[in-house]
Amino acid sequence: MNLWVLKSRINSFSELNLSGQLKKVPEEILSTFYFADVKWTWNPTDETFSTVGPLGIASMDKKQLFRYVKGKIEIERRRNADVLRMYIELDAGTWYYFEYKLGIMNIIGSDKEFLTIMTEIKDDKRRFEENNKKYTFQYIASKKKRDDFVSRFPDLN
Repeated sequence: MNLWVLKSRINSFSELNLSGQLKKVPEEILSTFYFADVKWTWNPTDETFSTVGPLGIASMDKKQLFRYVKGKIEIERRRNADVLRMYIELDAGTWYYFEYKLGIMNIIGSDKEFLTIMTEIKDDKRRFEENNKKYTFQYIASKKKRDDFVSRFPDLN
């Protein structure tokens, strides 16, 4: 979205500067994760785009955060399916890992409350359809995918 259009949707950027919060989050940036100030680099060896440095998270759904966190986002283009991987570490003991491929989002995290919520969701609620495409998400019990991903990036260890 054009920054000028976004500015026109916000009554005053001074409210953000004064309180660190917007009175109303513009509809255009309401999403599960809205990242800000994220820098990307191309890795020719792995043929992936990945973020560099901390991730700026502006908001998660309607909750405004405006903070930097340790983490990494990677996009890999493959012949049969693109893959999006995301690791977010809020503190030394709280982390989340997401991997999206072929309409399936795999999720694991260290947050016990989050894990309880994820495991209690019934199978039929884990599937949905949007724009004639089917999507699902699943909780993965093993930390192996997360550990393999984190071990590839020295700045995450």
